[in-house]
Amino acid sequence: MGGTAPAVSAVIATFNRRDELRTALARLGAQTHPPAEILVVDDGSSDGTDAMMRAEFPAVRYVRLPHNAGLIYARNFGFVNTAGDYVLSVDDDSWFAEPDGLARAVAHLEAHPDVAAVACNIETRDGLVYFPRGRAPFDVPWYVGCGHLLRRRAVAAVGLYLPELYRQGEEKDRCLRLAGAGYRVVALPDVMVYHDKSEKGRKPGLERFYNHRAAGTDRVTGRFERLVGLVEVPIGRAPAGRGDHQIQRRPDRPLVGPAVEGGGGRVGGGDAPGEERGGAAVAAERHLHQERRRGEGEEL
Repeated sequence: MGGTAPAVSAVIATFNRRDELRTALARLGAQTHPPAEILVVDDGSSDGTDAMMRAEFPAVRYVRLPHNAGLIYARNFGFVNTAGDYVLSVDDDSWFAEPDGLARAVAHLEAHPDVAAVACNIETRDGLVYFPRGRAPFDVPWYVGCGHLLRRRAVAAVGLYLPELYRQGEEKDRCLRLAGAGYRVVALPDVMVYHDKSEKGRKPGLERFYNHRAAGTDRVTGRFERLVGLVEVPIGRAPAGRGDHQIQRRPDRPLVGPAVEGGGGRVGGGDAPGEERGGAAVAAERHLHQERRRGEGEEL
C-alpha cells in the first residue's frame, strides 16, 4: 500500500457469547494489519462477558449497553463511536481464516476509491461457502454482516442502518443506498472469513420471522444483481428520519446513547447530532417487543 497504512476500526457486537468472542478477538489481534482500534459493543450480556473483557482484553474498548437493543443498534453504535477510515464488521463468532485477510481487504479499498464495501467470502461451520474460491473480485449487490469492510466516507454519505429492521436485511438495504449514490460493493472470493454460527441466542421462530420479512429486500437486490455493471441504479437515500443521518461525532461526547464503557469505567448519554432517538427510532422500539412475542410464540 505504501506510506502509512490507513486506520481500520473493528466493531464487534456481542450478546451472551463470551467464549466465542474470546476466539474472535484473539484471531483479530493476530492479523498482519491489525485494526487501529477495536470496539466491542455488548448488547446486555449476562454470561460474564464483562469480566472476561476486563481480565483478558484490557486494551480493547468495551461498551456494555444497559439493555438488549438489538444487533442493528449495536452496529450503528459502533460505527458512530469509532474513527477509522475503514470500518471492519465481524460477528462475535466469526474471524479471518488467514492472518493477512484484513490487509488484503484494505488493499482493495485503497486501490479502488469507487468501492464502498468489500464482502469477504464466508465459510460456515456447516460447510457453506458463499463465493467460488479462486475467482477474481467481482461486483455483488450485498455483503454479509459477519465479514465485511466499509469505507467510512461512503457510509456517512448514505446513512446508518435502519433501526426499524432490528436484525437481518440491514446490509441489503444499505447496499441499495450505496448503489444509488454511485458506489460499488465488491466480493473478494479469496479473503475467507470463517463463521462458527454459534447457536447461542438463535431462536427458530425469530429466525423464520426475520427471514420472511427480508424476502422483499431479497427480491429488490435480486433485480439489482441482474443490473450489476450498468451505469446507474435508480435507488436513492432513505427518507429523512429513517436512517439517512449525516454521521457526526462530537469529541466531547464520543458515546452515543446510554452505555457503560469498560464494564463500568464511565457513562455516556444523550443524543449526538445525527443520532436522534425520536420518531422512527422510538416507534421501532415500541414494535420490537411485539416482534419478539410473535417470533417466540407463533409459527411464522
